[in-house]
Amino acid sequence: MEVSYNNIADKTDVIGVAPGVWDGVDFIFDPQNSDSGPDPNVGNTDDGGETPTSRLDTTLEVWDNPFNDVTDTDWFYDAVRALTEKGLMEGTSPGRLNPNITLTRGMIVTMLYRLEEKPEVEGDNPFPDVADGLWYSDAILWASENEIVFGYNNGTFGPDDPVTREQAVTILHRYAEAKELDVTEKDDLSKFVDKDEVSDWALEAMQWAVAVGIIQGRPGNKIAPQGTATRAEIAAIFTRYLENFPE
Repeated sequence: MEVSYNNIADKTDVIGVAPGVWDGVDFIFDPQNSDSGPDPNVGNTDDGGETPTSRLDTTLEVWDNPFNDVTDTDWFYDAVRALTEKGLMEGTSPGRLNPNITLTRGMIVTMLYRLEEKPEVEGDNPFPDVADGLWYSDAILWASENEIVFGYNNGTFGPDDPVTREQAVTILHRYAEAKELDVTEKDDLSKFVDKDEVSDWALEAMQWAVAVGIIQGRPGNKIAPQGTATRAEIAAIFTRYLENFPE
């Protein structure tokens, strides 16, 4: 059965990607997306909010940038550098980050698993579409055991599905809860014209993510809860989370 994102009553997920693995979905730049940085064709513009990195040490004078598709003029450069130096984000192939491809559900969970320093997991993976021995298998099992992800209503996880914005913030929210962090701050989302498109299961997480500045809306006063996100966008969102919620 095909799952529509508009009908997912999922308690799900979010980063990271194993070398040589990517989801193959092309990115089309949206100049109205304030979470996606400036349009390279119109000069330097604000990306919709700073990407704080003080928790992630980027004080080294020189970064041996391993990616030939990331330059120091890119709006996401500092976020990618910080996450790469901490071992949370890897390339999709030798020398390439592919910052503009969409991030998958398996990728985001893997990033959180790396943040936890890859704890040992035991037992069987509860999702029939997640086989043992794959680059994301242990990460998804860990996230499931810690109630960070629950999967779709049909019992599958969809590791290669593009992660939506509301899924991403829900995963981060559950992760923060699992760490017993304060997630009580909330925004009423009244400034967004599409606030009613936020799924019921994601509403609390989205209110929290906007309130603490982890996610910004898109011009036109939209939050785009069911839109997908690129690797660069998630790098910025993830870095904002780490700044707001230091361990």
